[in-house]
Amino acid sequence: KPDITRDEGVTVAKDFCFLCHDKIGQERKSHRGLVKNGCADAGCHKYHDNRSLYEDFLLKHLDEPDILPVVKQPQRNHAEIMRELNGKTIHALTAAAHDAPQNLTIDKKLLQQWERSSHADGAINCKECHAPNKALAWKNKPDSTACKRCHKTETNGFLTGKHGMRLAQSLPAMVPAEARLAMKKDTPAKHPGCMACHKTHDFNTRRAAVDACLTCHNDKHSLAYKKSAHFTLWEKEEANTSTRNNGSGVSCATCHLPREKQRFQGKDVIRVRHNQNDNLRPNEKMIRSVCLNCHGLAFSIDSLADANLVQRNFSGRPSRHVKSIDMARNRSINKLIEKPKEVEN
Repeated sequence: KPDITRDEGVTVAKDFCFLCHDKIGQERKSHRGLVKNGCADAGCHKYHDNRSLYEDFLLKHLDEPDILPVVKQPQRNHAEIMRELNGKTIHALTAAAHDAPQNLTIDKKLLQQWERSSHADGAINCKECHAPNKALAWKNKPDSTACKRCHKTETNGFLTGKHGMRLAQSLPAMVPAEARLAMKKDTPAKHPGCMACHKTHDFNTRRAAVDACLTCHNDKHSLAYKKSAHFTLWEKEEANTSTRNNGSGVSCATCHLPREKQRFQGKDVIRVRHNQNDNLRPNEKMIRSVCLNCHGLAFSIDSLADANLVQRNFSGRPSRHVKSIDMARNRSINKLIEKPKEVEN
């Protein structure tokens, strides 16, 4: 209902907060004179996720530089951890070792792609995907249910996000032509499933992290990515010409499919979160999971609050400043000044 819906899907009245917090100006000196309808629009408070604006969190990250001395995204280690837990030596498979039916005509190019993939490296043969259940016949084009046998966490995440939520309800997949964001005209009927991003045999992570996104998305933010400093860092890292450490490159997936640490059988496993909507509304949710890997908190808050900078895919500097972190600093100083008086009394 666009007529009553504002940014982030909010429909309540702008002065809704003052139903309970009508005396906030009296309770906090920093809030005196603030307008009643600006709580959620000033970059200070968010209806659905306020964790990056908690006062103690702001104080913890005071005076951080715009770009941290060490910039690094968490490195995936799922495959290594699974091998360690398995306790067995896994030998990579070659194209000659494929177990597809002998009477099947196989494209040699597909075999070569599979041979170079993480599946062959992890001894995952053809039947694992094409005929996982011996009672069923070989399936030429497996769907996402085949992926879920090994990648349950990733598949469930995908089904939770906008790309896959219709499939989760047993509805036809959403296609780009139905999207509200601008999409490429030549991809109106492409279904966003696992294979749309990862392809079928080569599982190229570069394609999944950048190229697959730009195959469909045609909005200003997406189109500006390849002109950004983030893309330059990504290109250098992919070409092994970067002077920075591994993990300094920033792809589309870096921000929209962030890596997160999970505990699995006593190990810290870094996996990719496949719900691409999880940290979008409000966009401050990106701060903890993405931005703080490379940037200071104040710079991150200001950047995400600058709508024009977001449209330019963060090429440039923020043109506005959110005062939350300054308020936290001043409040902390005032508490220290007032404390001796309380003790004396």
